[in-house]
Amino acid sequence: MDNGLGQQPDNPVMPPANPIAPQPVSTGLENNSPPQPELLDEPKSKRTMWLITSLVIVVILIIAGIFLIKHNDRKSVTTAKVYKVGILDGLTSYFGGSVTGFEQGMTNLGYIKGKTIIYDVENKPLTGNQATFKKFIANKDSLIVTIPTEPSLEAEQYTKGSGIPIVGLDASSEGTSLIISIQNPGHDFAGVRYPGPEDSVERLDILHQMAPQDNQILVPYLADYPNVPAQLTAMEAEAAILGQHLIIQPLAPAQISGYVAGLSPSKPGFDAIVGAAEPFTVTPALNGSLYAFANQNNIPILGGALSNDDTGPIVSVAPSSFAVGELASSLANKIFKGAKAGSLPVLTPTSNLEVNLKVAKRLGITPDTGLLSTATEIIR
Repeated sequence: MDNGLGQQPDNPVMPPANPIAPQPVSTGLENNSPPQPELLDEPKSKRTMWLITSLVIVVILIIAGIFLIKHNDRKSVTTAKVYKVGILDGLTSYFGGSVTGFEQGMTNLGYIKGKTIIYDVENKPLTGNQATFKKFIANKDSLIVTIPTEPSLEAEQYTKGSGIPIVGLDASSEGTSLIISIQNPGHDFAGVRYPGPEDSVERLDILHQMAPQDNQILVPYLADYPNVPAQLTAMEAEAAILGQHLIIQPLAPAQISGYVAGLSPSKPGFDAIVGAAEPFTVTPALNGSLYAFANQNNIPILGGALSNDDTGPIVSVAPSSFAVGELASSLANKIFKGAKAGSLPVLTPTSNLEVNLKVAKRLGITPDTGLLSTATEIIR
């Protein structure tokens, strides 16, 4: 403003602010920024709902997993292959334990009797079993098990071309047509052989230990039995080393009673009886009269089965039938898994030594402590 002198004042005076003019009000939008709400803690109810939801999801997943597992288990059971096994035991009185051992061995390998494996066990004579094998074929069995040698031979004859493999238990490979060789049996046949030559030789050795003075040895056997010649060859070689003389005596069933009746109690012509591994030695109906003669005249017997009293053999050397059955189960398992029976080497079991001390005492024989320490069973 001009002060009348033509000059502006050095310090112009600004008019005072209007006391009633409205003052600007902050809206929080001066910098174009949205209002910042105050941060608060999440409500407890919301956290609780989150936890419940998570637990429900976990439970659902667990239930779904259990369902899938049970569904798959049911599916595997319903689709698992069921194996049918036809078993023919031709000498139950002696080899019956082989069937029990075989079934136990299969159970140990995971086969469930009545579910994944079904057994059809036939206790039959040694021969004349064509109808039984025809039944096994008609039933479309997965495997045929035979005990001992004769049924095994019949099985090969009557099942040829059926495609059903055979496992023979307690069968003699010597002197028979069962196999081509131990390592490669062929013929769609697998088996656990009866160690006849080894056992009969060991019986001679044990007799020599217990009664070295008894050197005239009667070897009776069922006439024309096929596995005997190989045993006699091995026994004669061992007897020559031990200074023993073998009296070889084949006996047909009809000849046995007459042979025994002709023996002189004072001079029977032999000091001891050593049985080969064949039916006569282990069949009371065949050897009963001869063994009774030996008991009455204090003649030691060494064979394949003991009694629990003071009669019969003093020593038995033979494999455990139960162990033979268990051993055979390993062959069956391999066959079920795709192996060819004829390509599996024939197995040989370990024989057991059993001693009847009641008989030894009656005969005045004291078995060596070393021998007794190797015995699997001692009858006292």
